Amino acid sequence: MCNYLLNSYKKIYSTSVLPDKVKDISHYHISRNANHYFLQFDFSNKKSYRQGFKIHISATMKNYQEILNSVFEFCKNHKVDFKYISNMKELYLNLSGTTNNLWSTGKFITIYPSNYSDFLNLVKDLYALPNFKDKEGICILTDKKYRDSNNIFYRYGMLSKNDNKGIYDKNGQKLYDDYKTLEYKLPYFVKEPFPKKEASNKNKSNNLIFNNYIPIKALHSKAAGSVFLVETNKREKYVLKSAINGYYDTTQSKIEILKNEEINIKRMHHLSFVPNYVDSFYEEGNYFLVEEYIKGITVDDFRALTSNDFTSNKDTASKFSKIIIDLLSKVDKLHNSNVFLGDISSQNILVNTDKNEVYFIDLDQTIFLGEVDLHKRENNFYRTEGFYDNKIQYLTPLKQDIEQLGYLLISFFCRANMFLKIDNSGQTSIKFFEKFANLNKIPKVFVVAAEQLIKNPDIDLQKMINYLKTSNLDSDLVISTDSFPDNFLNRLIKTDECAKIDNVLISESSDSFVLTYTDDFIYSDKLSKLRLYYLKDESLIQNVFKDFKMRTKLFDKVNTLIKEIEKQKKDIKQLSLENIISLIFCCLVIIKDYKLHDSDFFNRIVECTDLILSKYCVRNKNSKLLGFKVKLISKYLSPYLSDGTAGILELLIYFKKYFGINKYDEYTFEMAKNLSKAIMPKNASLYRGLGGIVNALLDYRMAFDDSRYDNTIIKMINCFKYYSINSHGTTLMIDQSFGTATTNFKDGNQGIIYVLQKAKHILGK
Repeated sequence: MCNYLLNSYKKIYSTSVLPDKVKDISHYHISRNANHYFLQFDFSNKKSYRQGFKIHISATMKNYQEILNSVFEFCKNHKVDFKYISNMKELYLNLSGTTNNLWSTGKFITIYPSNYSDFLNLVKDLYALPNFKDKEGICILTDKKYRDSNNIFYRYGMLSKNDNKGIYDKNGQKLYDDYKTLEYKLPYFVKEPFPKKEASNKNKSNNLIFNNYIPIKALHSKAAGSVFLVETNKREKYVLKSAINGYYDTTQSKIEILKNEEINIKRMHHLSFVPNYVDSFYEEGNYFLVEEYIKGITVDDFRALTSNDFTSNKDTASKFSKIIIDLLSKVDKLHNSNVFLGDISSQNILVNTDKNEVYFIDLDQTIFLGEVDLHKRENNFYRTEGFYDNKIQYLTPLKQDIEQLGYLLISFFCRANMFLKIDNSGQTSIKFFEKFANLNKIPKVFVVAAEQLIKNPDIDLQKMINYLKTSNLDSDLVISTDSFPDNFLNRLIKTDECAKIDNVLISESSDSFVLTYTDDFIYSDKLSKLRLYYLKDESLIQNVFKDFKMRTKLFDKVNTLIKEIEKQKKDIKQLSLENIISLIFCCLVIIKDYKLHDSDFFNRIVECTDLILSKYCVRNKNSKLLGFKVKLISKYLSPYLSDGTAGILELLIYFKKYFGINKYDEYTFEMAKNLSKAIMPKNASLYRGLGGIVNALLDYRMAFDDSRYDNTIIKMINCFKYYSINSHGTTLMIDQSFGTATTNFKDGNQGIIYVLQKAKHILGK
């Protein structure tokens, strides 16, 4: 049973898409990537080159099988390798354009020519296949389309598997990183294989976009369609939505779905909390809908407001009560008109914080009951994951709305509803929300309201509204847990040992990668891996930097980093703070191990650290607490070990512990105070969650012998169990994706075991 459970949480995709003529897979030479996302048929015996042209074949959910069958026969006959997305769920996510990964969208099949000559011939032969090029496909943003085909695209890039994603010239000099930008790009020594002979004759002077409706801000972007704030020549602001031709949600096209929304908002024009219809039109085969612009922010953005603090702001509870009552009242009004919203989530409800009112947007799934056969809509009906549990399929339409409202209420306060991705019973979400409410002084009335809507979706909304109006907003939820979680620690250890016995645990030794002189230690993720391995066991990387030239290169990279930050170069603005922390950390390890304390190298590391504290550190205007931007251009502040306050705190403690540097002490005091406020962040992992925060506070406690946060640390480690899932005697930590449970050190059991054992040793409890 243990083996079954653990295997079920591995990120391995099952194969559910296969060419029709493949009856016995053992007859073919196939290969897979690590998580089995792709299946590759290896028909070629030719040598694989590192970089060159590759061919991408697109498709739609209507014709993917037919296209796969054709490409399979084509590649078998031409003896060329190809890979494709072999899991149906992932294929749907790709071809429906519902993910934010614009880089990979539409790339159903990848064909790998052996050389440039083969590439030219293969593209032409594919184009000549009977009834192939005219089949519908999705535009691939990173590629060039071949002639007037609907589904044949090509680009220049990496062909072989390699950790180093650089594109090089003929002399072996790196030019740029592949997979970095969406634009189609060629190295200077490669000519465009199919230059256009003549410019497009299309007259765009009559297009409405950029003439009548000028985009001024992207509100939401996906491959299948985007949402923009636009402005007219009269300075009127509207919302423009697009549906790109070729994308399907099972049997219904994205254009049809956007037209559903158009029909719905026209019918609900009398409601003040629904956007008004303004305009709609086709351009170049794509469909556009223009709606009234409604002032407000999504529930997710509302939750993130620093002013929404129940512990220090007495008005917060009253404000939330008014907004939630307004929400329930408007849903009740729609239900009384027999309107089924269908999809309720934190992204399609806007909150006006000035008026304490809500508005409904993205109404493409809304149905007027009695006019539509719901059974016919069942296969192409969509609702947002994380806002419904496994009982919703047994509920009538209006009750489905009410259950989703319950999970929406939870999302007003925290992200507990996202645990539904791995536990669709809702139990993990509710337990997490209760604990979060207890720690953050969220009034009991809101917890009760959310749970009632979820557990009793046949409840009368008017009764719930009256309950909210008359309940005491000063009453908190009480959950008492002050002792060390020994039982939980033992369950984690037992599950981890079970995983090792069953060989589920993926090896995390430093032997899985090797540093080379061609590695880019600023933009690659290799040093980030080293930093994590060092935390787990210092001996894992003790020989990595024994080469003098390698050490010298790392210090040279610090010099480069300083110059690029000072000059505010374009690439450096996008660089994650995670990479910078990892580079500085690895340099400090070298300085310590090779006794370079008095060298100029060390002075440069201090200079780089000072620069990071100057450029990335941000102070909150209200609380005065400091945080760190994950990128120079980012507004998001991270508290985590990977790319935020905990990671910087560990660096500054390292300076003090090994080099006796005291000039950062004031920073460390402030950072520890800041981290002590992050008692229950969105996930628990060591690298990007609560585990790393606790670890940094424990190191601070040891470095400064400061026990003022001991009780806070105890509260934090008692929260770990709320990020776990129990089944058949095993306990697994849920990772940051909310969809997987794991035992590994970075995101799972091993990392939390490490932190709990460290806490037990340091705190003596």
